[in-house]
Amino acid sequence: TAYEDGDCAEVGDSIECNAIEGIDDARGTGTVATIVGGVGLGVLAAGVIVFLTAPSARDAAAAGVSPTLVVGEHGAFVGLEGRF
Repeated sequence: TAYEDGDCAEVGDSIECNAIEGIDDARGTGTVATIVGGVGLGVLAAGVIVFLTAPSARDAAAAGVSPTLVVGEHGAFVGLEGRF
């Protein structure tokens, strides 16, 4: 046992063991895991929202950017035209 191995000591009427440090480490690790899991769920939810609100393939085909050339009396203009 831990008491026989010298990892515990009698303090008054109770016995204290070095396992308290392990318990504190485990609680700290659990807190970190909870935070990381919460952030992961938040990112997952954001991805689902973006996926569900994205334009359909039909709308995406209509969207785009194309070059434009305009020639008039006073010169020419080259630019980009886009639909979103």
